[in-house]
Parts: sequence; C-alpha cells; structure tokens
Amino acid sequence: MPIQEVLSMSKSDDVATRLRILLALHCAPILKGIKAANMLAVRVYEAEYICRMLGHTGIFCRILKTQVTAVFFMCTGNTAMMAEMIAAGVSEAGKTAQVVPVESVSAADLKEEKAFALGCPSMGEEQLEETIMEPFMEELDSMISGKNVGLFGSYGWGNEEWMRDWEDRIQSDGAVLVNGEGVACNGAPDGEAEEALKELGRALAALV
Repeated sequence: MPIQEVLSMSKSDDVATRLRILLALHCAPILKGIKAANMLAVRVYEAEYICRMLGHTGIFCRILKTQVTAVFFMCTGNTAMMAEMIAAGVSEAGKTAQVVPVESVSAADLKEEKAFALGCPSMGEEQLEETIMEPFMEELDSMISGKNVGLFGSYGWGNEEWMRDWEDRIQSDGAVLVNGEGVACNGAPDGEAEEALKELGRALAALV
C-alpha cells in the first residue's frame, strides 16, 4: 500500500481504521518482538479500544493518562481562543492537551478522565448555550462527581452571572472546581485572562 494512502488512513474519521493504522505504524517493532515497549498518544476512550484490540495478542497494554481535554462551545471564536490558552498552560506543565468543540465529543468520552475543562460563552439572559452545550452538561451532571473541572468562557454583557451559576452547578454535582472559580473574560481574552487560562491549564495538568 502506498505510504501516502497509509498516512491518509491514519487521519480517518473512523476510529477503528485510524487506530489500527496508528498501532501498526507506531507499535510494529513490539508486534514483531523487536523491542519491548512503545508509547502511543491517543484519547482516553481510544486507549481502551486499543487495549481491547491487543487483548488476545499476549501484549500487555497499560494506559498512562497524561492528557487534559478542553471541551468548548464556540460562538464568536473568543472561547476557542481561551481553550487554546489553557492548552498552552497544559503544555508548559509537560502534559498534552486536546482541544475539541463540544459537537465532536460525547459526555461518555470524559467518563474516565480525572480532570478536564469546559468552556462556553454567556448566551441569552446569561446562560449556557441551549441547543448543544446545555444538553451536553445535562449528561455530565450525573457523571462528574469527584472529578476536577475547570470552567472558562467569554461574555459581552451582564456581570458574569452565567459563570457563577455554572460554578455552583458543577460543585452541586460533586465535582471540584479547579482554582476555585471559572475564568471569564469580556470579549477576546487579554493578557490578564491569558495568564489566568494558562494557570488553569497548569493546574489541570498537575491533576492527571
């Protein structure tokens, strides 16, 4: 198979196809018995999938969770910028970050993660976005007890009431609010907000 086709398949949207290709590319020396170990960076739920794939090969698979996920809903782009700043803080702390729009992830994908960040701008009368982020949060409500959650988002009006309500909500769910409060900024994040977001990333990294 031409190498270009192999590399293209490694970016496939089909999880099974992509992971099989990545496994072959990165772990071929182990499968052939040439070396004893290797590491493959994947999402948490993908790591579990790979362990199942290797379950009857005799190869021992251990999941090392060193990744922080930042899930966000984007309206104008400010919250996406904030997510990237959190990722920068995670990287500064020596861990890896995954920044994903909420439309591309399910609540179940976060089930095994100890620490993650959630971002959403203030919408309507200071509330979470109703059609995508709110249903996602409703699924998380019953799953996040004991987890460490960082919150972030931008706003264009009001007094950050949506963030205060969100903070109360996740703590009522039994989760720990990382750094004691969410990071909210009016419009695009400035230098002060950037540092607060990077600090949130560093704090999350220390928890995984």
